[in-house]
Amino acid sequence: MATTYDELVRLCTNGSTEPYDYQRRIAAEGLPELLNIPTGAGKTMAVVLGWLYRRRFHPDLAVRAATPHWLVICQPMRTLVEQVRKNAETWLNAAGLADDVDPVNLFVFMGGEPTAENDWRLQVHQDAIIVGTQDMLLSRALNRGFGSSRFLWPVEFGVLNTGCHWVFDEVQLMGAGVPTGRQLAAFRAAFPALLPQGSTWMSATVDRGALATIDNPTIVTDFGLSEADRTGPLRKRLTAPKLVSEIALAVDAKRGRQLAARVVEEHRPGTLTLAIVNTVADAQAVHEAVVKAAPVAEVILLHSRFRRGDRARLVERLIAPIGADSPGRICISTQVIEAGMDLDAAIVFTEAAPWSSIVQRFGRCNRAGTTDDAKALWFAPAKPDKPRPYEAEDVAEATDALRSLEGQTVQADGLAEQGPAPRRPLHSVLRRRDLDNLFDTMPDISGADVDVTPFVRDLDDDRSVHIAWRDLGTDLSGERAPNQAELCPAPLSKALSEWAKNNRVFRFDFLERKWQPATDIRPNQLLLADLKAGGYTVERGWDPSVRTAVPEPVDPDRDSIDAAEQLETTEDDSASIGQPVWVTLSTHLLDAERHARLVAEGFGIRNDLVELVATAARLHDIGKAHPAFQDTMRRGAEASHWNEFDDHAPMAKSRGRHKHKTKHFRHELASALALLGEARPALNGLPAHQRMLCVYLVAAHHGRIRASLRSMPGEGPNVVFGVQDGDELPSVRIGDLQLPHAGLRPTALTGLGIDADGSTPWHEHANALLDELGPFTLAFLEALVRVADWRASNDPTDEGFPR
Repeated sequence: MATTYDELVRLCTNGSTEPYDYQRRIAAEGLPELLNIPTGAGKTMAVVLGWLYRRRFHPDLAVRAATPHWLVICQPMRTLVEQVRKNAETWLNAAGLADDVDPVNLFVFMGGEPTAENDWRLQVHQDAIIVGTQDMLLSRALNRGFGSSRFLWPVEFGVLNTGCHWVFDEVQLMGAGVPTGRQLAAFRAAFPALLPQGSTWMSATVDRGALATIDNPTIVTDFGLSEADRTGPLRKRLTAPKLVSEIALAVDAKRGRQLAARVVEEHRPGTLTLAIVNTVADAQAVHEAVVKAAPVAEVILLHSRFRRGDRARLVERLIAPIGADSPGRICISTQVIEAGMDLDAAIVFTEAAPWSSIVQRFGRCNRAGTTDDAKALWFAPAKPDKPRPYEAEDVAEATDALRSLEGQTVQADGLAEQGPAPRRPLHSVLRRRDLDNLFDTMPDISGADVDVTPFVRDLDDDRSVHIAWRDLGTDLSGERAPNQAELCPAPLSKALSEWAKNNRVFRFDFLERKWQPATDIRPNQLLLADLKAGGYTVERGWDPSVRTAVPEPVDPDRDSIDAAEQLETTEDDSASIGQPVWVTLSTHLLDAERHARLVAEGFGIRNDLVELVATAARLHDIGKAHPAFQDTMRRGAEASHWNEFDDHAPMAKSRGRHKHKTKHFRHELASALALLGEARPALNGLPAHQRMLCVYLVAAHHGRIRASLRSMPGEGPNVVFGVQDGDELPSVRIGDLQLPHAGLRPTALTGLGIDADGSTPWHEHANALLDELGPFTLAFLEALVRVADWRASNDPTDEGFPR
């Protein structure tokens, strides 16, 4: 067990690493708001092990308690996520925290949902490191999680904005994500915090001015290198020289072959040579030319469009040690190589790019300072007026700076200042009114949602889908949803559409609950293709020109849940129906209360809020006693030939799989209505100001009834979510508590009922709570009740009912 930060670093690195001075300062003082450190100096280790030390190993228990329980590392690219995940996994295993009784969990947010078996949501109260791409993480922090069910959005929104320390890594690549992250940090600080929280922005090329936003204009703590860093063990890396030189290439079809020939010519046995171009298509062309040149060296192509396992194996090959007597290694890559990979090449070729990218690419040349005559060779884009995917002005300014350094040696320390100041493109800026609008997750009357894409990434970024390949039969009804191990990102393009049109490619339609031909492809869709469709190889990644069959992934990890169950739909109550066991309503509610206390106390929130969450969990499903719900349970019992059903009614969970006969029926609305009526005495144990909040948490526990409430299409004038004015909820027993029967009048909450008698509409109740608590705390309390419900459903008390 480590007792000092230095001991923790040695433990996590098997004794191979001593921390630098700035890393020790972070462990002693806490993660700064800005970490501006040259490439290759260990920023990832600084924030991960600095947080881990303060959260778990610091001798002062007050410091541990003041350190956020989640470290959320937001990355601009998928390849960086994989690299950070691997490092964090290694460090946690070495520290004995991966399988501990009180573990530090590690979860990845990167396209596709986690498997049900290892769902982060069930362990939300435990310490964790979250690593993900900015589109996955920021969209969830805005209550519009890409690739996630709208009914899960509030849970992700609540937990990612409460008790977390966010780290925005490689901010020069984040575009619109930078001002959004800054604004979210300001909004979190503006509300009373239930739990400790913070944010860090870090890069080797930080533009401080870009971090100034309307609600977050200043940087409080700014960490850079100290004199001790510049004169100590880090000095060799900071001053490692590399000679800058321009090479001329053709602008026609010969260009790729010319670059490949020069790469082979300059390559040195026993070393790594990197060639970095700006587009995947160019990287694939250069790689093909290098392979055809038949060099003795190992040749690797690396870009963003590979399946997870294939890309991981390529990265493992790339970072593996190179023997001094070996032919060496050549890697052809794109921007994915710029950050997060500790590579040390003797020769680096790079296409001109914005200056921040040049700094990162040159940072992979003679990184450790052990190479004689290291070279940083660069070349201008074939089309300087359209240097995809960058802005022409940015590339032109960087080109001028590179030419001014011709024939000179440069080093990591100070290189960022030798080029042009970064331009500051205009981005959409998140304001408080936007955040309030995003709190409500119900679509508008046209069925549309607020689009958060302008707040998450630049609109001119490549928009992508994710593709999985399988050996598909004619019947796709049993095909499970693809998971992360199977997915390959692919850009929206004409080539993608043509490939999908000419092959067996499908998307899952959650309204029809079946796989449909992918005729209308949209951003962030998940596609399933037949192996025979081609379009991919493990060496080249996504390539729609490939006609050969795609090999199945080596690590398919096919334990994902059924596609139709992966997202809840409006009509279903899949968390209650078709479950492995039968559970009575009373037992489920007592189980939920027990888990609510465990989760809430695990967070260490105030005692009064623990009682509030426990009460909401104890009462959340009383609406399941409604005849419409119990009729569904009864039909499930009949289908299962379980004749003892009546002896155990009312039930909360059934084995039989049937839809409610009452269209759109939502039991949580019945629960809330009862608590606003005759069942109100069940709230007497709470302070008066928390009782309406408890009703809200009960209503919101499936993510459907939150900031607004209205009838569904086709419902009658006195019906809301299948509950009709005049319905009655029978008496409910919960352990020793007996609730009276309750009359239900849902239209009183919509304000539209013919006898609404001036009752306060639901949206006014919700808005009052939102004003009082703020969006983050309100959503966080929602999340605690929902997590308790999930945990209770996942591990019910054994009542001996038929399995």
